Amino acid sequence: MMQEESPSTASGGIIARLFRLIPTETWILGLLGIAFYLVARRPLKEWLPNEFAYDIVLRFRVPIAFGVAALYAWSRHLKPLHLGPRKLVPGWFAEIALSLAAVFYIIIYDPIIYVDDVGFILRYLDNFQEGCFYCFNMEDGPVFGISSFIYGLLAGGLNWLHIMSPETSINFLTYAGVFTTTFLLFRILRHIMTSQGAVFLMVLLILTCGKSVLFIFNSGMESPMHLSIVLAAFLFFLQKKDRWMWLFLALATISKLDVVPLVLVIGLFWLIENFGELRHISWRNPRYRHMILFGILPVLIWVGFALLVFGSPLPQSAYAKVYFHSHAKGTWFPFLDHFVKSNYRSPFLYTMLGLLLLQLIFALIRGKGGRQLVFGMSFIGTMTLYYFYNPGERMQWYYTLPETLMFTQLAISAYWLLSSLGKRWTTGLVGLVVGTTFLLSWTRQRIEVEVFRNYEYVVETERTRIGEYLGSVISPQDTLLAGHGLNARHCKGYVIDQTGLNSRLMTQFERKTDSVLKVLKPHWIVMHGWKWETP
Repeated sequence: MMQEESPSTASGGIIARLFRLIPTETWILGLLGIAFYLVARRPLKEWLPNEFAYDIVLRFRVPIAFGVAALYAWSRHLKPLHLGPRKLVPGWFAEIALSLAAVFYIIIYDPIIYVDDVGFILRYLDNFQEGCFYCFNMEDGPVFGISSFIYGLLAGGLNWLHIMSPETSINFLTYAGVFTTTFLLFRILRHIMTSQGAVFLMVLLILTCGKSVLFIFNSGMESPMHLSIVLAAFLFFLQKKDRWMWLFLALATISKLDVVPLVLVIGLFWLIENFGELRHISWRNPRYRHMILFGILPVLIWVGFALLVFGSPLPQSAYAKVYFHSHAKGTWFPFLDHFVKSNYRSPFLYTMLGLLLLQLIFALIRGKGGRQLVFGMSFIGTMTLYYFYNPGERMQWYYTLPETLMFTQLAISAYWLLSSLGKRWTTGLVGLVVGTTFLLSWTRQRIEVEVFRNYEYVVETERTRIGEYLGSVISPQDTLLAGHGLNARHCKGYVIDQTGLNSRLMTQFERKTDSVLKVLKPHWIVMHGWKWETP
């Protein structure tokens, strides 16, 4: 005679089946999300120093982040879809959806506000539409003023072909750069980390805890697109795809010269790994052949093109800053002040360097795991360049690349350390550490971003309106001396860029403004409301 199943037994069976259906990693992340929600319900000012204001938004954002991480972790266990010979992995769809979510976040919650330097780019794009290649003033011909050649070429091509307007092309490339950067971060961390949930949390850490990324990714500057090219090179290095690695290293070099130390670091890692094969020097050796065809040759072609068209592969902006702009003073390494003198950034920097050193020691002892150090070493290489370059003006977009490298290495090294404490506890430990970091950083980040956005809205909007007014009153025969891009963008006459970043004429006068005024006698001058010093 069969016994009837009691309700408690039935419910227990359902729960057991549910536990088997949903992966353990998903359960852990979900429970952590609930725990952080309960923590964030209490005013954080009761637990934290006064500089951390209570942010009610944390009640929802941190738990939502863990909820998405739990779903993303679940996607790894879903069966792939087979379409003929092709296999579609659900994780890829999840990463594409999350990368699109990053784009829609900017569109809906943090829309693009052009910083002043975008005004210079827009003037180039206006002239691209008129058929003049890389012209700040059509009378001058091509000037290598946009520091990222690839960004200028892509945006300019869209305008040359009349596919998009200048503003639309900049917005499109911004969104494309944000999408690609996010997607590549997923691919890079998935290549290193086995915990799917940890991958999502670490990507979120990189994108939301670095100030430069939050400040600049919606500014209209080249940073998202340039960073995506660099990250593609890192991904192909990790995947040991030499041809693609060298090609994207070449593209990154052509895009901006600040990656040259990074290229040398990756090249050194590649040299050490393949030293045995490189002893055989021959064109038939694919290692040499790929390096020459996909790495060296594109750069040589670019140098020849730049010499022919611009007169130099060195951007006019870099030339002006090196020779005619002031250089920072005060400490032995002024560019590093951005990190070490910030009570927000410095803990991340010191933690990354400490973990990097620890991981390096273990890699040397065990003879493996060294490839994961490439981001931290590239950060050190990039900062070394800025030690010698040492620009007096330290804009936020200068720090986007090194700050992203720092946070990426921090994420990788932290995962390495936490996973070494026990594979079973990796997801929980990562979630606990990253979630606590979110609580400590997101409040402050949100406040600083809002202050920065308010500054942008007031100052950059004012410059834009001034530029529109000047565009309506200055005739094509007039000359304007201006020190800001948004002020000069709409000018129908000849523009002398007082910074020298886009004007060879200004650097010919060695940026001596008094000489320019005496000799050229510009009809219009638009500068700051306060007195500026003649360089």
